[in-house]
Amino acid sequence: MFPWLFFWTPVFRYPYSGSVNQHIQPQTDWFVNNVRPGAGVPDIERAVVRRVASYGTQLGKLTDAVLVLAEQLPSGADATQKEAVEDLRQLQAQVKTVKEEVRSDHTTWAREALSRLAEDDPKALAALLAEFREG
Repeated sequence: MFPWLFFWTPVFRYPYSGSVNQHIQPQTDWFVNNVRPGAGVPDIERAVVRRVASYGTQLGKLTDAVLVLAEQLPSGADATQKEAVEDLRQLQAQVKTVKEEVRSDHTTWAREALSRLAEDDPKALAALLAEFREG
């Protein structure tokens, strides 16, 4: 080859060939990192979720407080206000149902895992149960 003539060498680009530039930055905090840029201070948002309460806990407390205040609405409240309160009550009930379903799934999963452990290693099961009884 003639290295001093490399600039005359034709470049063929086949489909999906050529340079591929991709920014790779693994995201390991999926739930907490959902703060959009410009929506408050992301560092504060992450710190609040990690140290104080999750978004769900915050929303649950706000929902409870709003419903307590809504019970104090005058009897002459218009239909729109009553409908908004009822919608919030239904939302709260749906969240409660989902929580109960997930807890039930966790219980079922734990029961199945303990059954497998009892079959595979009864001594490990006994040690695990003793640990939970102590703590």
